[in-house]
Amino acid sequence: MRLRIFPVLGVLLSTAFVQGDTPLLSFEAATVKPSQAGTGGNNIGMSSETLTLRNVTLAICLKFAYGVQDSQIAGPDSLNTERYDIVARAAAPVANQGQFSLMLQSLLAERFHLTLHRESKEMSVYALVVAKNGPKFRKSVVEGRPMLMGKGTLVAQWASMKMLADFLSGPMRVRVLDMTGLEGQYDFKFDLMAFARSDPVPGQEPDVADMVLSGLEPELGLKLESRKAPVEMLVVDHVEKPNEN
Repeated sequence: MRLRIFPVLGVLLSTAFVQGDTPLLSFEAATVKPSQAGTGGNNIGMSSETLTLRNVTLAICLKFAYGVQDSQIAGPDSLNTERYDIVARAAAPVANQGQFSLMLQSLLAERFHLTLHRESKEMSVYALVVAKNGPKFRKSVVEGRPMLMGKGTLVAQWASMKMLADFLSGPMRVRVLDMTGLEGQYDFKFDLMAFARSDPVPGQEPDVADMVLSGLEPELGLKLESRKAPVEMLVVDHVEKPNEN
């Protein structure tokens, strides 16, 4: 069973949200068109030089471009109602998802005349903390490319706890903040499906948030605690219908 819970295609977690407001990269060419009515589902795909977004809202684009969750986006209703197909090509191979994210920031500003600002808001969050018996994983031995990926099993390589917290923000549907105090990079696996309900509702996908809450401590020696904390918000000040070409 494929769980639609993790960042696109299980590739590198975007770090664009913390890299500043001014995009450093841009695409060589791109097409932006309204999606056809009745198109079901949405997806984002990446090759070495091309970013393809099908049937996506601007909110989905912002999540990819800035590494935020739905709860961190404020703006007009059109961010969630109007859908687009976007195909953007870089002039040369792109190193990672973080670069694609920065390039999408440029594209949104150019084609949608998007302007936004950031502000802090007190919100309900989850704090990722170490459970009483300590973590059940070790630091990475061999340096590698930071990666978090999963299709029922979460696999981490050379990943920081902040990356894990950002990653879990998706299935938990609120911001998860790293408060573990664990420094460095780690490798681990987390079998989510081992914590699925034994009596699933027919035709209904498992509740991933419940599996994360149930499995984090026995699998990784971590847990999530509900708290209130200031969260950085993206506030959309202006957006227009896009130029297609």
